[in-house]
Amino acid sequence: MDESKRPHSLFFPLLLVTAGVLFLMANLGYMDNTVWGIIAVYWPVLFIIGGLDNLYQRGSWAGALVGIGLGTVLLLGNLHYLQWGSLDLLLRLWPILLVAWGIDLAFGRSHTAWNTVARVGLGLLLVAGIVWLAMVSPLGSGVKTQMYAQSLDGATSSNVKFSVAAGDMTISGGAGQKDLVRGTIGLPREMTLQPQYDQPEDGQSSLSLEGAGIVLIPVGTTAPWNLKVNSVIPMNVTSRMGMGNLVVDLSDVKAKDFDNELAIGRTVFTVPGVGSASGKAQVAIGELVIRVPKGTHVILHTSLGAVTKQLPAGYTQNDGTIESTAKGDDVVTVDVAIGIGSLVVQEIP
Repeated sequence: MDESKRPHSLFFPLLLVTAGVLFLMANLGYMDNTVWGIIAVYWPVLFIIGGLDNLYQRGSWAGALVGIGLGTVLLLGNLHYLQWGSLDLLLRLWPILLVAWGIDLAFGRSHTAWNTVARVGLGLLLVAGIVWLAMVSPLGSGVKTQMYAQSLDGATSSNVKFSVAAGDMTISGGAGQKDLVRGTIGLPREMTLQPQYDQPEDGQSSLSLEGAGIVLIPVGTTAPWNLKVNSVIPMNVTSRMGMGNLVVDLSDVKAKDFDNELAIGRTVFTVPGVGSASGKAQVAIGELVIRVPKGTHVILHTSLGAVTKQLPAGYTQNDGTIESTAKGDDVVTVDVAIGIGSLVVQEIP
C-alpha cells in the first residue's frame, strides 16, 4: 500500500479514550481510584490498543491479532479470571511475539487475498495457542520428583527454610507427629536438592532445603514442591522463590516467625490462626494474597509501589497500616512489601 494513503494511527486517540473511561469508572467508585492502581491492573490494554491500531492501518495481521489476544489474556490474568497473573503469563508467552513478527516479515506487506488469509489464519492460530497455554499450563518433561522426609528427632522447636529458583511451592502443616518435614519435591533435571540439617541443640533443630543449579528456561509449573511441616512444635518458617507460585498455609502451624519472599509471580499466604506471630511477606512483581482465618487479629504494615488493594469489609487503613476487624491479645503482625502488582486480603472460615 502507498504509505501516503496509509490511514493515520489511532493508537493515542484510543489510549486517551480508554484512559478516560477507566478514570471515570474509578471516580464513580467501580475500581481502584489511584493512578498507580489503575496502571498496575490495566497496562495490558496497551497490547490490545496496539493490535487494533495495526489492524486499522492494515499493517501486520499476525502481529495485530497476537497483540490483541495476548493483551486480553494478560488483562484476564490481572482481573483474576486466570490462574496466573499478567507478569507471570508474559514471562511464559513472550516468545509468541517473535513468532508473529517472523510471520509478518516472511509474508511482507503484500495484500493479495491468499496472503491476507494466510496471515490471518496463522495469527488466529497463534492466539489460540496463547489461550491454550494460559489455560492449561502444561507440565514440562524435564522434571524429576523425589520424596523427602526428616524426622522430628526429639526437637521441641525448629527453624525450617525452603528455597528454589523457579516453579511451584506449597508449604502447609499436617506432617506426622514424628516428622519435622515430609512431602515431595520436583526439580528440573539441571538442579539438585541440597538439604542441610542440624540436630536439636537445647531442643531446637534447623533444616534448610534448597534447589541448587542453573535453570536456563524456568517456565511452566515444572518443579512442584509439596511439603508439610510439623504442627505440634513451635516453628520459624522461611520460604523463598525467584519466580513462580508460592503457597504457604500456616493456619494450623505454631509459627512464631515467618518470612515469605518471591521475586516474580504469585504468593498465597495464610497467616497463623492461633497465638501471636510476626514476619514478612514480600513480592517484587506480582500478586500477594493474604488469607486471614476469621477471628484472627492481624496487623499489616505495608510498603507498596504500583499496587492495587482489595480488602475485606471493615478493615481499617491508616498511614500504611491495615488492621482486621477482629481484636484480641494474640496478634499476627506482617510486614508487607510489593513493588508492582496487587495485594488481596481475604477472610476465611
